Amino acid sequence: VVQKICRSVHTVKGAAAVIGLSDLAAYGHLVEDVLDWLYESAASVDQRMVTLLSESLELLATLIYTPDHFDEQRAEQLLEQLNGCMHESGEEGLL
Repeated sequence: VVQKICRSVHTVKGAAAVIGLSDLAAYGHLVEDVLDWLYESAASVDQRMVTLLSESLELLATLIYTPDHFDEQRAEQLLEQLNGCMHESGEEGLL
């Protein structure tokens, strides 16, 4: 499942970059990095991680469909929390 979601995010990120939507491409890249980490390195996934990823993907959809409603502050908070999850497992994190 994680790999399928990651491929979808990768496609969105790449398409956004091609047409010049740099905010979407940048945020998609960070979400993709977390998904790659989950698929390749994470020993386990807890409910907190699932909730954070779900919210991150919802924000990604908001950025795609209604960019004027994108909550950049919330996106930064989510990425910081995802980084925390990665650090807790011994990874460097994204930021």
